[in-house]
Amino acid sequence: MSANQQYTIPDFDALFTGWEPTLIINPHYERVRAETDAWLLPYCQWKRNKLANLSALDFTYVTAVTFPGADYEQLKTVSDYFTWAFVYDDRFDVGEFAEDADAAERALAQTYRVLTGDPSADAQDDDEYSYGLDRALKDIWRRAYPGASRGCRERFIKSIEAWFGAVHRQIKGPIKGEVLDVKEQVALRTLSVGDRPCYALTEWVLGLDLPEDAMKDPAMVRIHDSASRLMFLVNDILSWAVEKDDGLTHNTVSLIMVARNVSLQEAVDEVTEMIRKDLIEWQAAKKEMGRYVDDQVRQYILACERWIVGSLHWSFRSKRYYGNDGALVRACRVIHISQAPVRHQPAKAQDVRVDIPSSQTFLPCRSASEPEDGRRKYALYLAAGVTVFQLTRWILPSLNLYVFDN
Repeated sequence: MSANQQYTIPDFDALFTGWEPTLIINPHYERVRAETDAWLLPYCQWKRNKLANLSALDFTYVTAVTFPGADYEQLKTVSDYFTWAFVYDDRFDVGEFAEDADAAERALAQTYRVLTGDPSADAQDDDEYSYGLDRALKDIWRRAYPGASRGCRERFIKSIEAWFGAVHRQIKGPIKGEVLDVKEQVALRTLSVGDRPCYALTEWVLGLDLPEDAMKDPAMVRIHDSASRLMFLVNDILSWAVEKDDGLTHNTVSLIMVARNVSLQEAVDEVTEMIRKDLIEWQAAKKEMGRYVDDQVRQYILACERWIVGSLHWSFRSKRYYGNDGALVRACRVIHISQAPVRHQPAKAQDVRVDIPSSQTFLPCRSASEPEDGRRKYALYLAAGVTVFQLTRWILPSLNLYVFDN
């Protein structure tokens, strides 16, 4: 890669215009954020400095804007799950199971046995860290299970099973010498992204008992598929600078660059077009689901929108991808890469890999001829202006304020 390579990201705020806005943060957010970290510690026994870095990533924010009206116990449960899912999945992306399909299969199967109460799970000789993560998931499900509908329970277990199966297939990868197919990898990532259990927990948080015919409707299937693709395609663009060295199966931008023999910007543009198509698909499927008069279906779809938009906002707010420069990147939409972020590779299994790039890694909106401080101030003003514009665009229509009556 050449020095100071840059790429431009799409205007995601414009792309997601009209989606369920995430302007309200749950009042229990700060308390839950701190307590989620404390909850994970005894299960995983991380070094405290690693836990502090995980806290800086702030996964609780996504759940707090997705469920602004949830009570403390509900928000705590989904925050615990969302944070747990990141830690668990990271072991298969770049951790100890990333290149060992057999070990990954055993670990995934053991987690599933613990979750479903299989008696054979207690007889497994797993390391303390793996068993701790398995018990953490079991604890989450123990809290949600009593208040979940029968359909919600079934969908949660089935979605975990499908996620684990896709993760294992992704680790196995293509046969040596086989050409990676973009369409096939996108189909696999649609399952391995791991967002489906979140939607099942959504039913529990909102107290929904969704009609089975609605959940099996082809339009709802398309909504779920589009939601999963939007989750990872948006993330692939925003996270590319951090994840570019993780392998072709982990980032669609990298995959397209190799498969199509195109530049970074051309690959980003192609992924952006894929996102546009899924947004169109989402709206069409959502319109079709309007034939269900049950208000629970509407609530569920809007919550799915908040999951996606909340994750988008989190990408700029969290320090995972841009350090302290998230607002600048969002405003300017140009990322300059002066050097590759250095990943933390854990020395022991119980240590979590975290990525918090320094502000020197990403230099948004900066040209060689301008002082960094001056350019940063300009970008901050621009970011503030963008924020005001977003608030105006979302709030005014909701208040039915119209400048022109005729």
